[in-house]
Amino acid sequence: QAKDIILSGDSCGANLALALCLRLKENQDEQPSGLILMSPFLDLTLSSESLRFNRKHDALLSIEALEAGIDYYLGNRIATDNPQVSPLFDDLSGLPPTLVQVGSKEILLDDAKRFRDQAKQAGVDVEFKLYTGMWHNFQMFSAWFDQAKHALADISEFAHQLDKD
Repeated sequence: QAKDIILSGDSCGANLALALCLRLKENQDEQPSGLILMSPFLDLTLSSESLRFNRKHDALLSIEALEAGIDYYLGNRIATDNPQVSPLFDDLSGLPPTLVQVGSKEILLDDAKRFRDQAKQAGVDVEFKLYTGMWHNFQMFSAWFDQAKHALADISEFAHQLDKD
């Protein structure tokens, strides 16, 4: 059952997880009990300011890598501002409780902040966690960085809280 599912994704996987929830809403299907978006890539127009101001600070991701990924994914078949591929341009109301995790040095920082602001304005219960000094997908480095360990613990706490509700 949907209530037994917490949907999660990182980077473009966060995009797909969010897009799935939006399609479920569109089809009037039941939502999962929660959504976890780690380092989400939600605006394929590449219009976020953090792409430029964090360009030299993000240890894992580059604008060039995003551009290449977008080209492989979309080609000329669909516009980058289409809500089906850039969920920030969709109506975010009706989403399940959502945890957003992002590092302060990520080039995708603004995607996460914009999602937080738009989703909260649409009435979504959003828990936003900013991890100082961290870069894109830092959670995978939990063996080396305390911030990554804390992020994984925050995911666990979020999931346990959903289970209580």
